[in-house]
Amino acid sequence: MAGRTNSNDFPSTTDGAQASCSSCEDPYPYFDAFVARLSADLRTLRQATYLGGSALDEAYALAIHPITGEVYVAGWTNSDDFPGTTGGAQETYGGGEKEVFVARLSADLRTLHQSTYLGGSDWDMAYALAIHPITGEVYVAGWTKSDDFPRTTGGAQASYGGKIDAFVARLTINLTAGPILSISEKPTNGTITSNPAGINCGSGGSMCSADFADGTSVTLIATPDPGYVFVGWGGACATLCGNSNPCTITISSSSDITCTAIFMLSGSGGGPGSGSVSGRTCGSGGGCSMTGSASSMAGLWNILVWLSVPIFALVRRIRKK
Repeated sequence: MAGRTNSNDFPSTTDGAQASCSSCEDPYPYFDAFVARLSADLRTLRQATYLGGSALDEAYALAIHPITGEVYVAGWTNSDDFPGTTGGAQETYGGGEKEVFVARLSADLRTLHQSTYLGGSDWDMAYALAIHPITGEVYVAGWTKSDDFPRTTGGAQASYGGKIDAFVARLTINLTAGPILSISEKPTNGTITSNPAGINCGSGGSMCSADFADGTSVTLIATPDPGYVFVGWGGACATLCGNSNPCTITISSSSDITCTAIFMLSGSGGGPGSGSVSGRTCGSGGGCSMTGSASSMAGLWNILVWLSVPIFALVRRIRKK
């Protein structure tokens, strides 16, 4: 659960990502956002944390990543020192009396991984939050009075309508402005993981894209399923790594990177992109099409000819009658 508090003694914040309140002061108390984790039966408070800067901070929306269990929180703040925004998609306070914040915490609420501001020069408030079940991208919705709300160019409604508008924003899984590394299409006969963590894509996971800071060295590891082997990379990784596994690439802010991992049945022949075995050709996504050798096709032709003899005789008999 999440909300706001001006209690300096909010329970179980020891060992939390933010153990103390930044703005719970007398005689004019401000308040911080808080996040708390309870047992399923609500009988135990596992962990809580404050979340906020030196002014007002209030949480309105919360979502839990379906794979990692990380906790995403959104709300509003007028703290220009909200914690963890360095490296975020919007590092600095945009202006106005209220600004949206989005924060990403570990599942145990003991680590604040990343925060970001989101807003323009006037009031901006968030009320809803959702996480894409495959990509992990974060969607935030609320209302704004800012006619300079960021990144609306190219949006479904690019310009401010006047007075108060709703907004919808799409952020990367890490809440940063880094380039996106993606595995596409998702392999079905193996799994691709990354170091640093972020990619876990294939039969063993569904996190097929992640954002990394410019200049980060990312290593992709291809692990085939039992009965399959890894034979090479496609997409951008084909040029960068060829058939090498692991594949280490350096993230550049100039463009996103999309790679494909190619697996095929163990013991089959062929090169990257396809492998034929037992009359099948299997590509990177695991789909197979029927193939055959010259001798097997000749045998099939002989069977068809043999079957056609009684059919041909039956047709002649019907014609005579």
